[in-house]
Amino acid sequence: MTAEQASTALNLPLYYFIDARKRAEMGIPFYLISRMVRYRIRELHKWQVGYAARQAGHTSTTQKGGAHA
Repeated sequence: MTAEQASTALNLPLYYFIDARKRAEMGIPFYLISRMVRYRIRELHKWQVGYAARQAGHTSTTQKGGAHA
């Protein structure tokens, strides 16, 4: 699937899938075919669940305590 299709399917911003640095930073799985970047929907769904879990775990550990803890 294309970047546009992946963006629509996951309801995420298009630049996540177009920008190579953002893809690498977020760990989005993709395939490079010649100069075309393509995605597999099953891999994207699996990535999205894992990414959301990592973000939730990261936020909960960084928000423990507080300014006066």
